[in-house]
Amino acid sequence: MKFIKLTILNLVIIGLFGVISFVYAENLEEDIAERTAKVETALYFSIEEANTLQKEFKAVPLSEDKRELQKYAQLEALLNSDIEWYFNKLGSLQTTEFKDAEEVRAFALQIIEYREKIYIETDIEVSNFVSFIYSGDVITKASETLSKLIEEDATGVYKTELDKTAALIKEAGELRAGAEANILPPLESIEPIEEVTIEVESDQPPTTKELLDKALANIKTAYEIILELAI
Repeated sequence: MKFIKLTILNLVIIGLFGVISFVYAENLEEDIAERTAKVETALYFSIEEANTLQKEFKAVPLSEDKRELQKYAQLEALLNSDIEWYFNKLGSLQTTEFKDAEEVRAFALQIIEYREKIYIETDIEVSNFVSFIYSGDVITKASETLSKLIEEDATGVYKTELDKTAALIKEAGELRAGAEANILPPLESIEPIEEVTIEVESDQPPTTKELLDKALANIKTAYEIILELAI
């Protein structure tokens, strides 16, 4: 799924590059039909990108957590709105008779601005939500695996390695909790989650994506330790 998403993203970038190549060109005497075709191509790629994100989003396994369901509904509405906007622009493009290249350029700029100001934000929010949901399952399974290994290591032969693994999994859960505070809407009945910090080369606090990436990296390292014990 990630490969497909990256491939489509590359196509979107290529399509938009074709648009940008004439949006900011000084020579506006090129064929209007050619310019319109470039904008249409960019729109098709943008729609495909949004549809791929939507399929990935709809595949996430939701729990009964009201906050998850509430956030899911919110993001679903945003995605539907974005896709509808792109289709409306495509329909408008196909039925508009542009008088000159300047009009095509103005139309193309609307698409670029929408992507930069609206769609990219939706993409980030949805991607973070999907990563958050799946990371919970990954951490749970890692914890269960660790518990079994601790039971099997009754003599404590692998205590050092298992303690290190436990620390990684624990930190992963804390990092995910920090991301949860950013992703899910708070409920009055739930106690506030302590702020989680990780080392980043910046004065800015870690982003939601950085928290989730670090959490998953911890789990990856934990499994590497577990695999070494089996060798």
